[in-house]
Amino acid sequence: MEQKIKDALTNPDFFRYFLDETSPPSGLKSPPNVRIQRHSQREIMLVIQGENTYVLNGKPQPAIPGSVFFIDHWITHQLGYSLQENNFVHAWLHFHKGKLFASILHWENTPGPLCREVIVLPPELHLLLTRRWDSLNRHPEADWKKMLQPSIIRLLCEEFALYCRQQEEAPPAKADLVEEIRNYITLNCGRNSSLEALEKFSGYNRYYLMRLFKRRTGCTIGDFIDQVRRGVVNDARSKQISYKEIAWQLGFSSPAAFSWWKKQKM
Repeated sequence: MEQKIKDALTNPDFFRYFLDETSPPSGLKSPPNVRIQRHSQREIMLVIQGENTYVLNGKPQPAIPGSVFFIDHWITHQLGYSLQENNFVHAWLHFHKGKLFASILHWENTPGPLCREVIVLPPELHLLLTRRWDSLNRHPEADWKKMLQPSIIRLLCEEFALYCRQQEEAPPAKADLVEEIRNYITLNCGRNSSLEALEKFSGYNRYYLMRLFKRRTGCTIGDFIDQVRRGVVNDARSKQISYKEIAWQLGFSSPAAFSWWKKQKM
């Protein structure tokens, strides 16, 4: 992890601006051609570097260093980033059915944002943060939110500090490459998961990845992407989300392409 990222993620005082679906409009204009998504997983976006605009619950908000976006279940939010937004570093927290992941996104002198690191955080942290977030929903009073949102970030920063200390004190264990690929595909809902993208993420040749993944899991990378996509579609059905929105979230070029996939794979 780069030092500037480490310094931010281990310092709770760095994060000062908290936004969620109840935040008032900022008066900013929405980025051009922005796409919107909704899903069952909670997410937190931590802005470390760069100044952009991010759309949360239909409202463009300033994404500046020190900002924290709390994205609750099924709250509409921006899908990806516009080409006009670059030169930034964002850390994302992903809550997935008892698992908590952190991914670090860089966009600097590249065609698009690159996910260079996925960190698996302890399941007990997932439970604790979920309990606090649930309390926010039950008691939305301003004073309670003003106390609890920073407390969530303090816990995260403490956990990142512990993670960084452990990385310094002992040589990192050899990463489980297949598990890293599985986590990457899951976090992206199968989007941006082409063999080219997986090569860039992992640093390994696509043919090696394909052979290793098949040998370890019994299925191909494409089969696993379809499995992840089916889970997203089944979740979305309960919320009557449009084909266009699902297609974008899963990385399809059009609703027609998604419809064809659905007929073949569901």
